[in-house]
Amino acid sequence: MLLIGINQGLTDSLMVLNINPDNKAITTLSIPRDLSYKGRKINELYNAYGVQKLADAIFSITNIPIKHYAVVDFSIFTEVIDTIGGIDVDVPNDLYDNRYPGKNFSYKVVQFKKGLQHMSGEKALEYARSRKANSDFDRSNRQQLIL
Repeated sequence: MLLIGINQGLTDSLMVLNINPDNKAITTLSIPRDLSYKGRKINELYNAYGVQKLADAIFSITNIPIKHYAVVDFSIFTEVIDTIGGIDVDVPNDLYDNRYPGKNFSYKVVQFKKGLQHMSGEKALEYARSRKANSDFDRSNRQQLIL
């Protein structure tokens, strides 16, 4: 299954999920949004050509057939987490980002301390989406942790 996180039509997060009901396990593989594919960033494909072209590209890169997909907008992400009363996340490292996108093309500071934290939908989105604090690999790990 391909999980596509979007913001205003642009792909912000790509994750391949292998769901195994027999052993009740989910394996995740994050695809970097800036990965080059045929001269373009992979995150451009969904908006320009639709989900099937994106799924075909993911198959071409990973050799994992994509049978299903889900597209989740940021507002739905936060709403789902708020509906279940938030989530508990064991934050493995302190995170500080002083350039998180704010309202009206501004920036705001987001920060998380190491340890168990209860997060609202908005806080979980900030934790998952922060790009300036660490590497893209760290960002992918945070997204998988929230999932």
